Amino acid sequence: MKKKMISLAFAFLLICSAIACFASTVSAKSSVKREKYIAKVYVEYGDSLWSIASDIFSSEYSDTADLVEEIKKINHLYSDKIIAGEYILVPYYD
Repeated sequence: MKKKMISLAFAFLLICSAIACFASTVSAKSSVKREKYIAKVYVEYGDSLWSIASDIFSSEYSDTADLVEEIKKINHLYSDKIIAGEYILVPYYD
């Protein structure tokens, strides 16, 4: 009976250790931070902040609207209006 309890305790500790190792491996992969950069983008006819944001959208943003707001902030824009032929600064992650 005592050997059985020791075997069960050992098996339990082994399983807990395996789970802890797996959990730390998974969290290490998800905590990799990508660097944020700023690109200068030429605005072409038909472009909008929304189309540009959709092209560069990444998981660092909650949604496209969040990215559009950051683009507006970086460029000191108070509306969604951009003009073809000009350049805007756009954040992206790599």
